[in-house]
Amino acid sequence: MQIARLEMAVRDISVSGHSWDDVCARYNTWFQTTADDIFESLVDKSSIPNDCLYQSLLKLWNKNGSFVEVFSLTNDNIFSTLRHQLNESKPKSILDDPRMLLSGVEWGPGEKVRAKATILNWMLKKSDNSSAEWELEFIRQALHSNRSLPQGMKVFAVSTRSYKDVLGQVLQNNITVLFAGFSLIILYVIIMLGRCNMVEQRILLSLLGVSVIGQSILASYGLCFYMGFFWGPLHPVLPFLLLGVGVDNIYVLVQVSYNVFSLENSELIIVN
Repeated sequence: MQIARLEMAVRDISVSGHSWDDVCARYNTWFQTTADDIFESLVDKSSIPNDCLYQSLLKLWNKNGSFVEVFSLTNDNIFSTLRHQLNESKPKSILDDPRMLLSGVEWGPGEKVRAKATILNWMLKKSDNSSAEWELEFIRQALHSNRSLPQGMKVFAVSTRSYKDVLGQVLQNNITVLFAGFSLIILYVIIMLGRCNMVEQRILLSLLGVSVIGQSILASYGLCFYMGFFWGPLHPVLPFLLLGVGVDNIYVLVQVSYNVFSLENSELIIVN
């Protein structure tokens, strides 16, 4: 019953006057490609139901969108329906197939069926100005409501904006540490590379060297995001790792250039 209450709460979400019916993806609006003209020439869109697209195990009982029948179900009704649907060999839509929504299915004695987890998917329009705000309210309803859960039951929620939110939160939490680390490294490089005179203080060289390290960090992040890699727990450590390796390379390059310059300006003495 908690799943039904969660689904009802999600359906009742309204943000800036936009409800679930306003932001949901529908059969006739999901595929927005150049193939639409061919699709319209072959199939009459008016003959396709234009309902909201979502996946839920409760669709087995609330055929008309009402939860009255769901709350009146008994355990025997639930076990019988699930067992029949899972054993049915007739092909089904991916949106309606309960086998796509259950994980860790175990067959018990008689009609009993157990599952360790189930998933509910609500699909939004590909481009809608209210989708981001609706997703934020969805996260709040799923994770931070006062809904009481049975013992052992946990609810996890993720949306399209979740990856950006986590990335922004991690960057915001680490930005102070990162700038402090860069400042200390810049000071350390200036002290170690420079000398106490007006010619060899090497302040600009130290700043340029550290800036190259920062550019390489941004370039590597941009390349990884472009290739589709997701932000992980190891990524906040990488800037400091690159910073250490880059500073070491600065020392090597400066020392090599100093050795070459000294060799070019030294006199070759031949001893017989």
